[in-house]
Amino acid sequence: MHPIKCGSSYMLELMQTYRSGEKRASFIRINPQHENRCNRISTIFTKIALWGLATTSLAEAIGFSVLTWASYPFIPISSKPKNLFNKLAESGAFSVLWGAYSAMKCNVIIPRECLARACMAMVFAQVLNKDFHEFLRPEDKQELLMLQQDLPQVFAPPMEQAHGVNFHNNVVQEGADFLVQQILKDASPAALADFHADDPRLYHFVAAKSVFSFVFGTCKDKPIPAFFKPETQNFIKDCRLALHNKDVVNALEKIMQSPDQFDLGTNSAPVKVVLNDIKSAAFKELNGGLLSTDCWLRARQILSK
Repeated sequence: MHPIKCGSSYMLELMQTYRSGEKRASFIRINPQHENRCNRISTIFTKIALWGLATTSLAEAIGFSVLTWASYPFIPISSKPKNLFNKLAESGAFSVLWGAYSAMKCNVIIPRECLARACMAMVFAQVLNKDFHEFLRPEDKQELLMLQQDLPQVFAPPMEQAHGVNFHNNVVQEGADFLVQQILKDASPAALADFHADDPRLYHFVAAKSVFSFVFGTCKDKPIPAFFKPETQNFIKDCRLALHNKDVVNALEKIMQSPDQFDLGTNSAPVKVVLNDIKSAAFKELNGGLLSTDCWLRARQILSK
């Protein structure tokens, strides 16, 4: 079942896909071959278009909200109109935030990266603020699962072409074993159920704890594995070289104990700085990295046996 989206949401997806230079863009890095195109349109057209779509989304959200209320008298006959208008209003409300955020950040934080699908943008919104979880509807989770299953076909071939199929399979197996034996070893039954159900809430926690393990955790003295993206590997190397206060590391260890602790975060400024860096690296790892695609799927197969 495909999510019901407003017109502005579809327009945002089309524009972000164009910026990425990928026909099958979902949540991926802008193709370097399209960097010049991105730079040209990002500076002028993209900001204007994104603000325009954010404004249109606001009008759609208000309009569909009015129609939702107007359809209540017809519920005894059929609830379908009310449900349809309500979903369109929800999509419009989120598109306001999505469009405005993209307009403000398109040349600052994500000059070469796009949130080109609404469901992926919703996951990112949860990363920024856990209160945004209400935007992610069941049909959006289903679309997210379909995208996750499709991502390996997009991102795995380059590694296979560069190093061979056996190397790729070995790296995937190493990542799956790491997830099962390190990250999910002491996970609660509820967390394991979320893992099997591909709950988006768990994505960011697992990726962040994986990065944390190789910076401060049990794997801090081990070689950095190839299942991490090159930029994540560089981040881990830099963090290992930096000096960190022991109290900060202890606080981070507590935060990484469970998804609930991770969601709560911290009020300590020094801890928050390091935590946000780890979250940022983890979020990029979700952007088509092996850890969040092939390794994740194989780990789920291992745990199902």
